[in-house]
Amino acid sequence: MSGRNLLLDSNIIIYIAQQKLMPDDFILPDDLLFVSDISWMETLGYTFSDSTEQQETEALLNVLVRLPIADAVVMKVVEIRQSRRMKLPDAIIAATALLNNCTVITRNVADFSGLDGLAVLNPFEK
Repeated sequence: MSGRNLLLDSNIIIYIAQQKLMPDDFILPDDLLFVSDISWMETLGYTFSDSTEQQETEALLNVLVRLPIADAVVMKVVEIRQSRRMKLPDAIIAATALLNNCTVITRNVADFSGLDGLAVLNPFEK
């Protein structure tokens, strides 16, 4: 059995670094973990409470496979935003997930609702 492709939203990365969410709560042994360029930027741009939180966050980012904002992502973002109102960062995350067959892991499920073919999981909801 192969694992899932999970694209972690910036809020999930920060919750894990703050130990408000445990990876074992939603990550299975065979899952592959990804981060989009936009979530990478959002996460590192976050105001950390201290240097330990920043180091934990950076360490977590370093184990995730980073997915770039490639031309195909740019074109998918345009398509998404032409069809519905969606914040640019969320559209980039959604396009990245769709093009890489990933499930978006986020607490902000409503930001991604109603997009055909996009799988979204809130690990705080059991």
